[in-house]
Amino acid sequence: MKRRVLSMLLAALLIVSLMGTAPPAQEELRRELEEAYGFSLLVDGITEKSFHTFYDRYGYSGLPNSLDAYVLNIMQTVKKLFAAIPPEIVQYMARAADLTILVSIDAGEEADGLYYVDTNTICLMYEGNALVHEYGHMLHYALLSVIGEASFERQWTALNQGIGYNNGRGGQGVYDHDTGMGADGAVFYGNYATVDMFEDVAETFWMMTERPADLQQFIANGAPLGQKAALLDTLLKVTLLEADSALVTQAFATGHFGFDYADCAEDGAWYCEECEEWHCY
Repeated sequence: MKRRVLSMLLAALLIVSLMGTAPPAQEELRRELEEAYGFSLLVDGITEKSFHTFYDRYGYSGLPNSLDAYVLNIMQTVKKLFAAIPPEIVQYMARAADLTILVSIDAGEEADGLYYVDTNTICLMYEGNALVHEYGHMLHYALLSVIGEASFERQWTALNQGIGYNNGRGGQGVYDHDTGMGADGAVFYGNYATVDMFEDVAETFWMMTERPADLQQFIANGAPLGQKAALLDTLLKVTLLEADSALVTQAFATGHFGFDYADCAEDGAWYCEECEEWHCY
């Protein structure tokens, strides 16, 4: 299923915590995940009736046919996938921004995961496999809050070999990760990465985390996609981790991610509470 970013408030969602109402296995795993990774794990207002309506419509081989098993399965996927994300990045983001992971059956017919930047929430459905992609969206916004969108875009698109985004139609420079075609000169990891820069970054992060063999292939053959992965790795493990986490915290709190902090050179920046903007000293 396709994944997309939706920037909208979650006020209309009925959110019910697992605490106190979940089976013991779910409650134990929820506590383990929240303590280990620093996010809040919630389940939206799923009833047995609504789940079975969902299952009758979207159920397929491998999808649990009970609500409790469905929720537990997504939680187990979250545990497995979080273990593959560099722990120093997870720890930094846990300090910098309050992340919520929401188990749902209502993310949309064409989505198995969504990222809501307004509330820093990752919404997961089906098997939860969209977690790393959606986490990549969050990391992208964190980087924008540190170096600014203009600076990030200049560095990122400079590696696209002059190929523009085309709303996911694919074409030139696309590596087909199902067939392995297009490895030489690969610029985009699949058609979905050609939607826009945000999906490109999220798909590249997914590839770095879940398909390391593909990454090594791109590095070995000098493909631009390997260079993009190297840039993202440096920005995350050096630029982000060395930045004041207050920059990230304030950006997620206010929704202002475009400040070009790099333009401040060595002088640094300060946050104007009244105008809700960052300024160079």
